[in-house]
Amino acid sequence: MHQVSIPQSVIDRVVAKRGRALCFEDMDPRRTALVVVDMQNAFMLPGVAHALCPMAEKIVPNINRLAAAVRAAGGCVMWIKTTFKDDALRDWSTYFEMVTPQQAQKRIAALTVDSRGHELWSALEVKATSLSRRTASARSFRDPPTLPQCSRRARSIPS
Repeated sequence: MHQVSIPQSVIDRVVAKRGRALCFEDMDPRRTALVVVDMQNAFMLPGVAHALCPMAEKIVPNINRLAAAVRAAGGCVMWIKTTFKDDALRDWSTYFEMVTPQQAQKRIAALTVDSRGHELWSALEVKATSLSRRTASARSFRDPPTLPQCSRRARSIPS
């Protein structure tokens, strides 16, 4: 996947400005969530995807590893699924003006609830303790479930 390295000069600037390299020196795993966005067939499955992203499949093992670690530490895993709703024609009007009618219909079909495209990629390890949210845009993050809701749900549903 992506090879990322942060130059030492950048790390030095951050430490000089903030006093430490990391934003958080420690994290309470019970108040931590892994948020996984758009790992759906609509983006990953040839023939179904309206916008195929072949690289997405390569990060699935890392997502599963992170999800298992977050769950084991008492955190919450949340799966965000892009969902087509009628208001997307208004909210995503620029997109729908830029694509052909056939491309628009493929997106609508792939992201409609209960369609094969709307489903999460089958190799993802989604557990009963996970939370799921449908979204048509980033606006859904304005009122996400709180971590205490995740924790209560995680404690009440066996994995």
